[in-house]
Amino acid sequence: MKKVYVFLLTVLLGLILSCEKDIKPADVKPVQDIKKKTNRLIIRGTEEPVSVNPNLSQTQTGILINSFLNEGLTKIGKDGTLIPGLAERWEVSEDGKVWKFYLRDNLKWSNGDIITANDFRFSWINVLSPSTKAEFSNFLYIIKGAEEYSRHNGKLADVGIKAINNKTLEVTLDRPSIYFPLLLAHPVFFPVSEKFYLGSKEDFGSRPETITSSGPYILREWNTGNNLLLVKNPYYWDKGSIKPEEIEVKIIPDTLKAMSAFNSGEIDIVNLEQELYQEYKDDQRLQKYQNGRIFYISFNVKDKIFENPKIRKAVELSINKKEITDVVLEGSGKPADRLISVLIPGFEEAENSEESENSYGYAPKRGKRLYKEGLRELKTEKLPVIKLYIKEDYVNRKVADYIKLKLKENLDMDIEIVTNAKDSYVMRLSDEKPIYADPMGYLKLFKSNYRDNYGFYSSLEYDKLVNEINIEMHNQERIKFSKDAEKILMKDVPVVFLYFQEREVMVSPRVKNIYFRSFGMKYYVLEAEITE
Repeated sequence: MKKVYVFLLTVLLGLILSCEKDIKPADVKPVQDIKKKTNRLIIRGTEEPVSVNPNLSQTQTGILINSFLNEGLTKIGKDGTLIPGLAERWEVSEDGKVWKFYLRDNLKWSNGDIITANDFRFSWINVLSPSTKAEFSNFLYIIKGAEEYSRHNGKLADVGIKAINNKTLEVTLDRPSIYFPLLLAHPVFFPVSEKFYLGSKEDFGSRPETITSSGPYILREWNTGNNLLLVKNPYYWDKGSIKPEEIEVKIIPDTLKAMSAFNSGEIDIVNLEQELYQEYKDDQRLQKYQNGRIFYISFNVKDKIFENPKIRKAVELSINKKEITDVVLEGSGKPADRLISVLIPGFEEAENSEESENSYGYAPKRGKRLYKEGLRELKTEKLPVIKLYIKEDYVNRKVADYIKLKLKENLDMDIEIVTNAKDSYVMRLSDEKPIYADPMGYLKLFKSNYRDNYGFYSSLEYDKLVNEINIEMHNQERIKFSKDAEKILMKDVPVVFLYFQEREVMVSPRVKNIYFRSFGMKYYVLEAEITE
């Protein structure tokens, strides 16, 4: 077993990514008293959580709350890099398949029970259990035997999750994976107390008294349709570093009502939606960050029109990506001529100069020439109306309208925008945000067998490279292979990369030391300082 202690592994992953006394829960003061004496951070939730059971949390708000209630073996720090969580260190075997995680001393649940390695095993097996119907169970399929068990095709005894003792968890993977510790920061990998879960059964996570926490906060109140109140967990291992005494999540689905609540001081943090950006873009309370999400157009390469690479390339050359971010999105977002975000260390260098003649690939004259050549090869002078599918929302509609305009202007191509997925279409406006800061979060999108490969693109050369990247344990080799895979996509043009999203967040002046992370949970608020 090759030991890779946390300080060494943190350096490696960084290349890939870039005391108070214990008190009993009964001693925690009532909410009405805490309000008078402590600080409270108030965040908007966009929808009512279905549950705060980490095995089942399916909504954005549920996942957000779980990031406060629980902690995994690893976590993402305020600067976006991987740091130890409930595991103080870990090691990996020479072949990159067997990982051992060593828990910290004296870890406790919020009810005072000891957190053990078996709590992780129990939780992960519960996620994989077909009867649980966990939305993110596929995240665990990297573990040996996990997918087979989850799909009723394997035995529990063959799943590679073992509690060696109370403080040591051993995980055997199907294949080597240098980014496995990154995955473990996701809530689906959080532990669940087997004893407490079996005592609550179907009610687990449905109300405050049926959930116990491993993280910095506990759930004190859940007022359906209104708010959830979290207070500091007196048994959390690092409770001394947590600044906000309380976090309140107010459920406000409506965007305008959320902004009204922010402006009146009812909430401290709210995402600024694109339709309000123009109004607030110069507001001093506005903070921006890149979140790694890429927007792109995928072609159905099995369609007789878009089988032709010249037609696909002509579309790419006819769309001004910088105009999308600067004009259509009013200065929000970064143009994209590649798949992997510059937020991933090793991919920082720009491959296009904004000062160059064909900045970000916009070359309409060349596009028109290629288009005419493609039409001749298709033996037609005019294409039929091309259907472009979008998921209907404010941003997608604006971008789609722009694409329709530019393709008509530059190619005389007629576009019909459709919003019903059951409609037949040959172009699709898509977007993807990886959950972890690794090239694989992007590259998997265009593998032949990937479920969201909407354009049915297939390349043996690309698939082979991505498979090598998936198992490669040396960072420099992974970066090289990843760039080679990008070049294949740029040559084949199964998609047109449009832009990387930026998020805008309104933050109350009374709140200091809020950090926004591109991957994982977007808010890092554990060091937030609140002034009245």
